[in-house]
Amino acid sequence: MKKGNRRAWSKVEEEALLTILENTIKDEARCDTSSFKVGTMTQIEKTPTTMLPDSGLRANPHINSKMRLWKKQYSIVYDMLNVSGFGWNDIKKCVEVDSNDV
Repeated sequence: MKKGNRRAWSKVEEEALLTILENTIKDEARCDTSSFKVGTMTQIEKTPTTMLPDSGLRANPHINSKMRLWKKQYSIVYDMLNVSGFGWNDIKKCVEVDSNDV
């Protein structure tokens, strides 16, 4: 089975998606399980079309794939911060090693 080309997201597209997701959560479009309600991804797909008309972003595979990547990256950073020897630098907005033992 042939895999398609990966989509390269621009910084503007990523920021737009984050804004859309924040607004969606504020509008209480999530269930008690913290997942989105039925039809929410379709609504999320429509919003970038108005904000970024030439992006061609689709819920599947583009937005779903980006959200999976962000969850994976968040999980890695979260795990690092919960291990002794790592800390968060608020100025640089990154993880730093606090110990030579790590």
